[in-house]
Amino acid sequence: MNTAREKAIDMIRKLGGIIRTQEALRRGIHRRTLYGLRDEGMLLPTSRGLYRLADMESFPTEIDLVNVAKLVPHGIICLISALFFFTN
Repeated sequence: MNTAREKAIDMIRKLGGIIRTQEALRRGIHRRTLYGLRDEGMLLPTSRGLYRLADMESFPTEIDLVNVAKLVPHGIICLISALFFFTN
C-alpha cells in the first residue's frame, strides 16, 4: 500500500515536479507530509510556497519562468521579460 509520502511524490511528479503549497493542499497532500518531504530533502524550496522534487533529472532551462507561472497562474509575460525570453 502506498504511503502518504509516496502518493504525494507521485502526484508532484505527474504535475511536472513543481508544486505550490496551496495546490498541494487542494489536491489532498497534508501540510505535515509536504513539510516532512521538504525536511527530508525530497522537496527543495525554490521560493516562498513553491517546491520542486529534488530527484528530477531535468528541468526547463527557463526555470524562473516556470516558477513565476506557478506563483502567478494567470500572469502575462510582457515587455522586457518577454523580449528576453523570446530572443534567447
